[in-house]
Amino acid sequence: MNTDDQPVPSAAKTIVLLEWLCACEQPRGASDIAKAIGLKKNMVFRLLQTLTNMGWIIRDEQARYQVSLQPFHHASKVVGRLDVHAAALQPMKELWEHCGEFLALVVAEGQQTLLTHVLQPRHGTFRIAVQAGFRGPMHCGAAGKVLLAFNEDLCVRLGSGPYYAATPKTITDQKKLMTHLATVRKNTYATDHEEAMLGMNCIAVPIRNYKGDVIAAINCACIRQVKKISVMKQEILPQLQRCAEQISEALGGVEHNEAEANK
Repeated sequence: MNTDDQPVPSAAKTIVLLEWLCACEQPRGASDIAKAIGLKKNMVFRLLQTLTNMGWIIRDEQARYQVSLQPFHHASKVVGRLDVHAAALQPMKELWEHCGEFLALVVAEGQQTLLTHVLQPRHGTFRIAVQAGFRGPMHCGAAGKVLLAFNEDLCVRLGSGPYYAATPKTITDQKKLMTHLATVRKNTYATDHEEAMLGMNCIAVPIRNYKGDVIAAINCACIRQVKKISVMKQEILPQLQRCAEQISEALGGVEHNEAEANK
């Protein structure tokens, strides 16, 4: 018998566990997972520990587990998590062809932001040294602040600070950040004055799903010397908002006040 053709038990168990968690809408505990996939709890715990350490699984404060977006980082699919990516491709392309600026689709991944789609500036005078799969601190950039402003659980996950300072302009104090996020909620967009990267100004708007929840953000970045935030608000923000509305509509998205009224 050719042993090369024999399945590796631990690999098979890992795949079964991941597939089962991908199909779950809510995080699950180790006992629930073990019972569902027919494995001993100690084996499941060891697999979960390994996958958590490698970033494929996220463990919450109640010791429950869910699949991260790491599979997407390796060109795989996580069930139900990539719909926003597919819906964003065409609207973002049309926006990019019109404005020609750096654009990124951003989602939350643990305590970080994850760029799932990136379009570099069309005019070619500069490139930002990030690409799809790039992760950054949640509190620094405009997109991360949009996600924080409309998702209380992300704020809890972020902790009490002081937060990492990517630049001297990064907000590192919790109280100041929470005050700033209240303004973001009121305006329904966020700005970034060199808070994530020196020399760069950013503006971001939310994308909503059919429940009215903010599940992603579109971010536009410009060189500070070329476009001030005031100019970006006037020239780019309306286009960015229309793009986000198109994506949200494709996802069945509704405005926050309408979602609250339907609850």
